[in-house]
Amino acid sequence: MEFICLDIETTGLDLETAEIIEVAAVRFNRTEILGSYQTFVNYTKPIPEIVEHLTGINVEMTKDAPHLHEVKQAILDFCGDAPIVGHNINFDINFLRAKGVDLQNTLFDTLPLSHILVKDIASHSLEVLCRTFNKTYFPNHRAEDDCNANIELFWLFLNKIENLPVSTSYIWNQILIKSNNQWGEILLDLIPEGQESEIPKASFLSADITQQKLEPIEFSELNLNYQEAIKSHSNDTLFITTQTTFKKLDPNSYTPLPESNSEISLTKFQNYLQKDEITYEETILLLKIAKLLNEKSPVYREDLNLFGDDYHNLNYFTEDEYRVPTSQKPYLTNHFTFFKLLAENKLISFKNIYFEDIDYAEETFVRANEKQISLSKAEFGTQNLNLALAFRELQKVATRLKATDNAEFYEATLLTNLTFNTPEITEILETIQQNSANPELKANLTDLKVNFNKYLIWIRENNDGIATLSYVNKNIDLDFNLERIAQTGICQNFYTVKDQSQNQTVSLQVPNDFADPNDYAFNQVCADYLFEELKDLEGQALVICPAKVIINSLHKNLALKFNALGINLLTQDIGGSKGKILSNLENNEAPSILVCTQYFFLRNYPEMKSLQKVYITKFPMSLPNHIFYEFKKSTNPNSFSELLVPSTAQTIAQIINQAKSENPALDYFRLLDTRIFTKNWGVDISNHFPNNIVLSSCQ
Repeated sequence: MEFICLDIETTGLDLETAEIIEVAAVRFNRTEILGSYQTFVNYTKPIPEIVEHLTGINVEMTKDAPHLHEVKQAILDFCGDAPIVGHNINFDINFLRAKGVDLQNTLFDTLPLSHILVKDIASHSLEVLCRTFNKTYFPNHRAEDDCNANIELFWLFLNKIENLPVSTSYIWNQILIKSNNQWGEILLDLIPEGQESEIPKASFLSADITQQKLEPIEFSELNLNYQEAIKSHSNDTLFITTQTTFKKLDPNSYTPLPESNSEISLTKFQNYLQKDEITYEETILLLKIAKLLNEKSPVYREDLNLFGDDYHNLNYFTEDEYRVPTSQKPYLTNHFTFFKLLAENKLISFKNIYFEDIDYAEETFVRANEKQISLSKAEFGTQNLNLALAFRELQKVATRLKATDNAEFYEATLLTNLTFNTPEITEILETIQQNSANPELKANLTDLKVNFNKYLIWIRENNDGIATLSYVNKNIDLDFNLERIAQTGICQNFYTVKDQSQNQTVSLQVPNDFADPNDYAFNQVCADYLFEELKDLEGQALVICPAKVIINSLHKNLALKFNALGINLLTQDIGGSKGKILSNLENNEAPSILVCTQYFFLRNYPEMKSLQKVYITKFPMSLPNHIFYEFKKSTNPNSFSELLVPSTAQTIAQIINQAKSENPALDYFRLLDTRIFTKNWGVDISNHFPNNIVLSSCQ
């Protein structure tokens, strides 16, 4: 069987405004490359600097090249009727079709195949996958080189498929036979038939253990090394920790405590295989589950590489009952899962709980106590057209309310008592309640309609046109108290553990006479300053920008200049996907600078083991990233001092302490915002810093 691998290079990502500047196609079979076609495409305008820097293609290469319509037939002839392979191939094909090259070949995307076959990788981009697995060809944003790299990766995937356990191959065949799409038909031709065998079943803790209640106790605070503590405990202990600590632990030393509604139900999976026809999206998810079911048991949501529609479709496969796998090792979880299980009364009892204390635990507590009325939860493993229509109507209501004065808007449409109690909203909620198969959600709707005054309620619009209704108790923060949690009877001993990095004194310096952040020239001053500071960088540096406009400005002014020095500038939303940036930080041997927001850094835990310098361009003046805190600000006349000031100090402290935990020897932190000395509220912020942060000025 022969294939075509195709790739294009463009002046941008927008189909309307960008143009194709290079096209390449390579013909191959399962073992060798058979031929290739490559051409530049006529383009006489200046090629954007970023594109030229990325691809190496300049106007000298394109100004005398043929126009796309002149090579259209050559492209169609070379491709013939062979299946076209590519990584996110729809991007290339749609671009070509929009420009007049209407390829109608069968398409086979290697991106979902990587999600099925590859685990524990930061990004499924072609660049990261090839850097991890390829031996010969590597992508460099030139069309033919990218094709060759994609082909080698495809061959590697074929090898993985051919070496799957025979039981996995058998189940894959049962799925693909019913797959009603070309992608599944091609894959069916590539895999062995396999052999039927029984899927292993897992054992779980018995119900009497999970429902055990212990006597209320007092909690203690202590310092310990998690790695050593885990080794000395068995399954009677739960450790609650941050992602930063997670990364440092041996995954074989503990058992993850599962999230609620995250276990894959073997019964539901097997029942789903009885369907007469399986869609493309369902095919991808079923293959992911089938592969893991023969590798481990039980399988959980977090074990799967979820993408796109997977998040919705997975609800048809999750176990209704909450079950904890048996283990001889201690259990480990994050703060959100702990609070979520606590709120749902699903947390099992332990002899010991070690809670790693974090500054933003209250926000995590609020998020975990948020309740959602969503389509997937309402369907509860069924499919119901009335429910889908109701949630579409809910999104239309949110869109319309944005144009009125009856609601306040933050990251979503916040409903007031007046907007919530309209006949339209009431009718939508009645439809959801009558058609839902989820008894818990039906009970929540009843509570919400009766006690709406005590809840903060909002509608979040989604890209698929199907909204989600969310709500949280307006007084939820009053319930956040570790001592009260310790009194719930979920453990015999409750310990809070302090982050060791917060005990290390660090110096935060502010340059004298720096430009005011409100000055129109501030962004350029920042760029010039950072270039002088980092032009001799030998390791890694972190630049935190509270606004995307500063990030964009720094990238525009610094990317090419640093690249010329061999320094890689990795910029949020510009330097590739989140996973790609994180992977480059971890694997790039050249000096690298991460430019991002505080949220990106604090929520993604990038590995920066050779971190040398940290800069905060200006105060991250923001509340915790949840609509609940925007509501508190709007109802509190003293919100600036009571909410924003301590929150800003806390965010700066989090950045410093997390960076310090990555590199304990690091002692270079600079804040490029002189308002910390010149404004009263700036001084208030500094007064909220923890004792380990010492503020000073510098030249």
